[in-house]
This record gives sequence, C-alpha cells and structure tokens, in this order.
Amino acid sequence: MSRLQFQIGDQIFGVGFRAENAYLIVTGEIELFADDGAGKRTLRVAGKGELVGDIDVLAGRDYSEYAVAKRNTEVLKIERRIFFEAIDQSPKLLQASLRKLIQQYVDSR
Repeated sequence: MSRLQFQIGDQIFGVGFRAENAYLIVTGEIELFADDGAGKRTLRVAGKGELVGDIDVLAGRDYSEYAVAKRNTEVLKIERRIFFEAIDQSPKLLQASLRKLIQQYVDSR
C-alpha cells in the first residue's frame, strides 16, 4: 500500500486500463464518470472512507469508468494482491463491495 496525492482534475484511472489497484479515499473526493462520446456522465462522487476501483479489481477486468480528483485528494493505493488478502481476513470488505455493486446495478436501471 502507498499513499498518493492528487490535485483537482488529476485522473486516477480510466476506462481500458487494467484494474490493478483499488483506492481508499483518505481525504477529498473522486468523481467517477462514463464518457459515451457524447460527453461525460457522472456516475457518482466518492468521498472520505470510500473505496473506488474495487469492483473492477474483484472482477479481474479493466477499469469500467473514469476516476478524477474532484478536490485535492489523498488515497491509499491498494494493490490487487493486498486487496484480496484483506478480503480473506475481513469478509466485511467483500460485503461492502458487493453492496456497492448491487446499488450501482439498481441505480442504472
């Protein structure tokens, strides 16, 4: 794990990049959005204490959204291996990610 700092507007990850890390927001906010060619559509804004990128890491796929710092933001970058070790030790982490996935699915309908 490592701490990273992002300034307003910095891209943290984007569509098509391999999801190798999840990010826990320590301070600030991250906007997650899709860009369908007609413009960007905000999916959600994540703040302190939230994980981003975790669903794609769990799925073993490329990132499915863009993540950009909405404010000056500090995160803990959690590498895939460490993320899965944490899930093994704390099933509540997996439960939280699954709840988020289900909520995103419901919101998209």
